[in-house]
Amino acid sequence: MGTSIVIKMGGGTIGATDTTMEDIVSLSKSDIFPVLVHGGGSTVTEWLSDLGIKTDFVNGLRVTDENVLKVATAVLTGLVNKNIVAGIHRSGGRAIGISGIDDAMVVAEIQDPELGQVGEVKQVNPDLVLAAIENRIIPVISSISLTPSPTFSVVNVNADSVAGAVAGSLKSEKVIFLTDVPGVMDGAGKVIPLIYGDEVAGLIEDNVIVGGMIPKVEACLNAIEHVGSAQIIDGRAEHSLISAINADIGTTIKKR
Repeated sequence: MGTSIVIKMGGGTIGATDTTMEDIVSLSKSDIFPVLVHGGGSTVTEWLSDLGIKTDFVNGLRVTDENVLKVATAVLTGLVNKNIVAGIHRSGGRAIGISGIDDAMVVAEIQDPELGQVGEVKQVNPDLVLAAIENRIIPVISSISLTPSPTFSVVNVNADSVAGAVAGSLKSEKVIFLTDVPGVMDGAGKVIPLIYGDEVAGLIEDNVIVGGMIPKVEACLNAIEHVGSAQIIDGRAEHSLISAINADIGTTIKKR
């Protein structure tokens, strides 16, 4: 049935009046089947603020204590996930909302005590995703995941990291990150069209890649060990997803 492509939809593009859902449904009827991984950090932040719960970030990752984890789990696996599924159905597609918890699809170990209950992906079991693809149902994946057996505790995992890991497990053609910026920007504010994997460490050290872009680029690095390339594009632009399939827009990251 062709190949798969993993699409990471960032919180900054969710709910925007754009063509993303239309593009995803269009792809699902082609030989390139879409697998969607979503963020929703801005919605989590809004809910935490409404509840009076403080939230902090370290290198683009949300510090997650027990209260933050409860809200993130409810918002990401519930509200955000199901709104995306509904949007795909409104656009004429079929979708199923799942998370890294379901069938222990994404197993992650606690990353850093400073970050709290934040996991680093160690294993992806793609069986559930493959079953959905086989039935031509678009998987919509929330990144909330589980720690390894026997604890199987719920853990917050960065959605960029999950997207890269899922793409690797599926050996997808590519992984595309839909963001609210045109790509990785240089010091002059211009998009860097191509970055080779061995250049990333230097760009982070030189503060070219900073903040929330760090986990995106690191996820790209992990993904290109198993997929052809990774792209970071502006998901707010009309039909940007289809454009990314057909051309090198935004920033492409690949092996040299």
